Amino acid sequence: MIYAPLIACLLAAAPAPLAPPSIGDATPTPNAAGDGLGAQLSESEQDKLTAAKLAAEAARLKEQGEPEAALRKYQRAWRWDPASAPPLKTIVPLAFETGRLGEAVRYTETDIKATPPELLRRLAIYQVEQGDYDAALRFYRAWWAQRPVPAAETSEQRLERLISRLQRGRVEYLTGDAAAASKSFAVVQQAIDSGLGGRATTSRLAAAMGGASGAMWEVFGRCHLEAGKPALALEAFRRLRGSPLSAPRADYWLARLDAEQGKPLVAYERLMNYFEAGDIGSTDRGLGDQPYALLRRLLEQVNDRDGLRTDLERLSGAGDPDTPRRPYAMAALARAKATAGDDAGAEAIHLELLRLAPDIEESLTQRSAAWLIRNYGLAGRLIDLADALPLIGGAMDDFRALEETLDLALANERSAARLLTALSRWSPGERPVGAVAAAAWIARRAERFELADRLHTNTLDRLEGEAAAEAALAWAVELVYEIQPRRAARALRRGIDRRLWGADAWAPHFYLATALSMTEQHDAAVEAAREAARRAPDSADVVARVAWVLYGADRIDEARVAYRELIETFDDNPDPDTRIELRDARQTLSFLTLQRGDVDAAVEWLEQVLDEFPDDPGALNDLAYLWSARDLHLERALRMARRAVEAAPNESAYLDTLAWAQFRSGDAGAALATDERALELERLGGGEPDGEILDHWGDILASLGRQDEAARAWRRAAAQLETSNPEAAAKVRGKLAEPPAGGE
Repeated sequence: MIYAPLIACLLAAAPAPLAPPSIGDATPTPNAAGDGLGAQLSESEQDKLTAAKLAAEAARLKEQGEPEAALRKYQRAWRWDPASAPPLKTIVPLAFETGRLGEAVRYTETDIKATPPELLRRLAIYQVEQGDYDAALRFYRAWWAQRPVPAAETSEQRLERLISRLQRGRVEYLTGDAAAASKSFAVVQQAIDSGLGGRATTSRLAAAMGGASGAMWEVFGRCHLEAGKPALALEAFRRLRGSPLSAPRADYWLARLDAEQGKPLVAYERLMNYFEAGDIGSTDRGLGDQPYALLRRLLEQVNDRDGLRTDLERLSGAGDPDTPRRPYAMAALARAKATAGDDAGAEAIHLELLRLAPDIEESLTQRSAAWLIRNYGLAGRLIDLADALPLIGGAMDDFRALEETLDLALANERSAARLLTALSRWSPGERPVGAVAAAAWIARRAERFELADRLHTNTLDRLEGEAAAEAALAWAVELVYEIQPRRAARALRRGIDRRLWGADAWAPHFYLATALSMTEQHDAAVEAAREAARRAPDSADVVARVAWVLYGADRIDEARVAYRELIETFDDNPDPDTRIELRDARQTLSFLTLQRGDVDAAVEWLEQVLDEFPDDPGALNDLAYLWSARDLHLERALRMARRAVEAAPNESAYLDTLAWAQFRSGDAGAALATDERALELERLGGGEPDGEILDHWGDILASLGRQDEAARAWRRAAAQLETSNPEAAAKVRGKLAEPPAGGE
């Protein structure tokens, strides 16, 4: 199944069979042998012939100095026959030459075992930079398995090997495999323990980890601790303690290690060393609330809950004006009080934490605000939230982290009504601007939009410069996401009229285009999208909004032109996000050209997606459907449909495509089972199954001689399609009028 039921009608009306369109004027068409023997060749033989011609054309383009064109030809040749264009010899070098490292990664993975070690390492580093640690780990492991190790290493070679171990271990740790990371780090740790190279070598290894030696030893120790390797962890934490600056942190980790080994009293003593080692500061030396969680755990183990509150009172500085506050200790004390049923005591601490903002970490203020909102809501005291808003609003610039908590509190309708009544009576000019902003947020979450607009407008009137610009844009974007496009559009136009944003600011116009499109003000939306594109001509994401808005306006011809221009403008840009934007544009163009009845062009756009993203499940599914519906490349279509289902096994449209490919390939039994899985997924999703899937199911049932069941499926399909695609519904009803196969 592809896109919409309309596609089936377009395919039925199209002449068959047509070969895929070319990537260029000289590209041969598959299924055409060129020597009059095409009809005598198997599908596999035809594919090989097509691939050979594409590879020859790619080689010619490469010689002519057209690497981008050669790259696409080689990719297409590989997809028709992998032997015709070995990626490591053809595609990957060109991908590097053109800066398309994402494609280099994808095609290297097709033959990772044969990839040269240095290329594997380069791609591993690239994947780390992209944040794809799973892929990076695959490359690192393949590299480690393949790299040659000389019989006699020089000191520099050994150091390089240890650095590679470090890099691999770091990625293993980032992917959550502490056991594997511990093994990698242990090799390095043992080499240092053996006296390798001295302090200079240790410094180079630490630099490879991205920090100082203390940070390296801490990572080693944490990893060993998680992997259940206490001896290695102990040695790493002892190394960490050898640095005066790191000694307190080492005491914390040694206490953790003692706790893991069932020695709570020893761990408690070490933890006290951590707490007493001078000024901790608001971040607790970067450890946050971990030391206090450990303190709670240790005292609970020895059944001394009263001692926990006593220690936290002392550590937090509560009640002693001359003692610096320790915010994380205060938060831990608030939790201990709440656990003991002292909500009033916990509330007082959370209010005090809000007063310490902005000198404490934002996560603490968020947690305090969330606790207050939740507690007021549970106690039916939301009215008290109005009094806390000056503190909450003054401590926080962004309330989104609190939305779920607030929504739960507002579920108490009686309490929420009292709060909103109080807010509606506010004279905003007499309240701090942060409190008014927080009140506007509450009113918006409660869907009291008139009140929210009034409070927000008052907030903006009292802000200036960048603060006003940021607040206005954030408010409008939230309205867009909360499906309040008219209000969002008004807010954005108000800000534009007030010139809140600079002459180069594209975001207000981008979101204005979105909001106007959602309210079907299409001409104004197009104008806003074009203004955003004019201000950010180098952003594919922004420029693409023009085509998106035109599509939404049903200005299909203009949308096709805009998508083509987008591709032409940015197709030389190797930026990974831009490549994804262009992939989406090509898939949309495939649909738009298919709507016009141009199946060849629709196929070509999908081919181009798969050239660059050979495992894209959407393009695999759509192209498999187009081909199988036309009895074209059935073996290939079946393989592609299976790959799409493997990537997304719960996607009913993909299962329907697989069923259709199986059916057209002559396996009606398998097709029936697959389509029944698709229908079951549709039922689990609620509502009536898709009309096109029902139509296909009916066809498969009829081919198996189950005419009554087929007729029922077609009736349901026609009913489903009647509104969305009357022409398709009429075709389905026509099947009901036909006599059974083999009948009179």
